[in-house]
Amino acid sequence: MNPENNTKKMLIETAYNMILEKGAENIRVRDLSKRVGCSPAALYKHFESLDYLLALASVRFLQPYIEELEGNLKNADDIIEAEINAWRLFNKYAFMHPYIFLNLFWGNIRNDLESILQEYLKMYPVFVEGSNTAMFYCSIFSGCIEDRDYIWFRRAAAEGRLSYDDAEYVSQINCLIARGLLSEYINTPKDPDTYKKAVAHCNALIEKNIRMYLI
Repeated sequence: MNPENNTKKMLIETAYNMILEKGAENIRVRDLSKRVGCSPAALYKHFESLDYLLALASVRFLQPYIEELEGNLKNADDIIEAEINAWRLFNKYAFMHPYIFLNLFWGNIRNDLESILQEYLKMYPVFVEGSNTAMFYCSIFSGCIEDRDYIWFRRAAAEGRLSYDDAEYVSQINCLIARGLLSEYINTPKDPDTYKKAVAHCNALIEKNIRMYLI
C-alpha cells in the first residue's frame, strides 16, 4: 500500500472510531486532525470535505447490511419477495444507526453516494458471487435509494406483477415511509423495545404499500 492510501485509511478508520464515540454530527475537522496527528490542511489534501470523509467512514456501518443483502439476493427467486426482504434488512440496520443512514441515503451527500461507495470498496473490497451479482451491484451503486427501488419494481412490472406507473409510485412511497419514520425515530429515546416496534412498523407499512399494487 502506498503512503497516500495508508494515510487515507488512517483518517477513515479514525473518523469511524470517532463516530462510534460521539456521532458523526459532533465531529469537527480540528478534533479529527488532532487525533490523527496531522493538520486540518492535510485532511483536505486527501478528501474534498469533512462530510465526504465522514460519509466514507460511515460506509463501514453499511457493511453488515451489504453482506446480508448479498445473501438475500443470492437466494432470491421472486422479485417482489426479494424487495420486501431487502427493505426489512434496510430497516433492521437503518434504525440501529438512523443519523448515518439518513445522511448517506437522503442527506446532502446522497448525490455522491455512488462515488463514495466505489472509493470505499476499492480500499475495502466486498466480493460478490452468484447469479444475482448484477442486481447486487445495482442495489449498492445506484445513485440514490429511490433509483434502486424503482429499478427493482420496473423489473417486476416487466414480469407483469404491477403496472409501470405503479412501479414508480410504489418506489417513491417506500422511500418516503422509511425516511419519515427514521426522521421521527432519531428524536425518540432509544431502547430495544422502541427499536423493535419502529422496525416492525416500518416493515409493515412498506410491505402493505407494495402488496396493495400487485396485479
